[in-house]
Amino acid sequence: MQADAGRSTAEDARLRVVRAPQAALIDESDPAAATAARVVPSEVRKLSIGQAVIGYFAEPIRLVRKKSGTKPNWTEIAALQRLNELGRLVAFRIRRGDNIGNPDGWASVLADTAAALGKEVDVASVNDLCRRIGLLDIDPAKILAAVHGRETARRVWRGYRVMSPEAAGAAVELTTAERSELRIRRLDAWDEPAEERKRRIGREKKARQRRAKGAMPREQFIAQSLAAAKPWDAEGMSRSAWYRKRAREAGG
Repeated sequence: MQADAGRSTAEDARLRVVRAPQAALIDESDPAAATAARVVPSEVRKLSIGQAVIGYFAEPIRLVRKKSGTKPNWTEIAALQRLNELGRLVAFRIRRGDNIGNPDGWASVLADTAAALGKEVDVASVNDLCRRIGLLDIDPAKILAAVHGRETARRVWRGYRVMSPEAAGAAVELTTAERSELRIRRLDAWDEPAEERKRRIGREKKARQRRAKGAMPREQFIAQSLAAAKPWDAEGMSRSAWYRKRAREAGG
């Protein structure tokens, strides 16, 4: 049975996170069983046979805009969008059976998110966010180390500034493959800095434009040029022997 439609509302925010917690009926050998719900939430649409509840219907994680006449708090909106992406990342790693990541890094990012949402930054608020995105509760000692200074900053600064995408992505060890597949935008991959990613995207875009105009890919152009010139004949060896020699020389 798939995940259900549990709902939670961020305090005083224009957006709220609607998240699907793990299904109540999961085989204990499944890696997802560690974060599975033990009871069926009361708010969901249940699947029943008689009086027996055998499951409940799933909804995707999403952001829902609340109707309000007040101006949006963009810090809270950014934090909620980041929380949404963190939830997708957790679900993706659980589904694949991957390591969730370093608890210290998750504690740091979630403490920062709690501060950006205007919550009091403490063990309870961070573990509340853990449960919201499908993580097990984090060791209180790790949370206390992560919240140091953030609660003071939240109270003193007029506009709390969330952790940079680079720092947050490194904390949860987000990879380029995960970022691309999950379409994450509020976190940068730790293995590809933003500037490097922009250069790569630029190169790929220009390559697509050249192909659209009929340009030949560099590898194909070089291969055809060599085939026409036949440099192996000039050196008195076979084509395959010439390519092996060239590979050895290129490898140093």
